[in-house]
Amino acid sequence: MRGSENVKTFREKLKERYDEDPAGYVFANVFDSKFKSFHNLNKQIDDIAGSDGIQTCYELPPHLKAIAKLPESAGGKNDANHGLGAEWTKVILHLAGLEKHPYAYTYNAQKFKKKYVLPRLIWVKKDWTLNQIHKEVFMCIRWLFSEWADYKDPESKRKDKSD
Repeated sequence: MRGSENVKTFREKLKERYDEDPAGYVFANVFDSKFKSFHNLNKQIDDIAGSDGIQTCYELPPHLKAIAKLPESAGGKNDANHGLGAEWTKVILHLAGLEKHPYAYTYNAQKFKKKYVLPRLIWVKKDWTLNQIHKEVFMCIRWLFSEWADYKDPESKRKDKSD
């Protein structure tokens, strides 16, 4: 790709090469383990390549991927809510892995420090109840509980990477 091209052209090339729906993804810049910006259709590749952080691509869930439609022209800062209706909004989750702090034995020291932070993106309807939002968050991170349970099972042959 040439630097003068924009995200819309990049999405079209993904469609040609991988036969993926160009509206099924959200492109973002993650810097210091936080979302710095989301890329709209008019954003130039040169501007993206020259920014700090890493460029990430988040796939929409299958039930939203089927209804997402990119606007014909750039629909403002977020491309008309990334092709979804106004009833949807994105929620950013910061999942942190913790490790024991080396100075945890001293008075007033935190016992754990963040080893890494992994930002995740989920979509919720604006009229959902808090219970429905909690369920959506659980559905997003349920694999984590499954992995933990497998490691703690005495009959499991998997080994914890921290051992």
